[in-house]
Amino acid sequence: IAGIGVVAAGLLLPKGKARQVNGESALARALSDCVLADGGVASRAPLSLIEAIQALSLLKNCYSAVGQPCPPIITDRLAQIVPQLMTLTHGDGGLGAWQGCAAMSPESVRAAVAGSGVRPRPAAHSLQPAFTGQSLQIAANCCGGSFLQGLQIAKGHKTFSRQ
Repeated sequence: IAGIGVVAAGLLLPKGKARQVNGESALARALSDCVLADGGVASRAPLSLIEAIQALSLLKNCYSAVGQPCPPIITDRLAQIVPQLMTLTHGDGGLGAWQGCAAMSPESVRAAVAGSGVRPRPAAHSLQPAFTGQSLQIAANCCGGSFLQGLQIAKGHKTFSRQ
């Protein structure tokens, strides 16, 4: 987040080009370390995803405000992070309280996603398979899928199974 502030200052303050260039270089290194290949963040906390989306979206708007194109490192990372966040949302669009974070309302999630300018849809590699019944939703981090072998969920007289 500090790197985002340095770049924003370089963009918005007079004679800030050197600050902008140095900040962009540091930010690119930090994003490479913190944003993983699947679009998740190193902490694996949903709140960290929201914070990253909000901060990168703010920086993207700073570039727009001064008429400069946003570097691909920022737009590419937003394009990775937003689908990962959408994968973690519950049926109502909110986030549950886990990984040390409080629950987040659907409105908060929608606002962060809308601010990013990225089309919201879940990541293709959804890490949280969900089986939905009338009033029950089970979300499981399958650690490679072995947890789901033989899992059965009964609904009335039908049994749903995922092998």
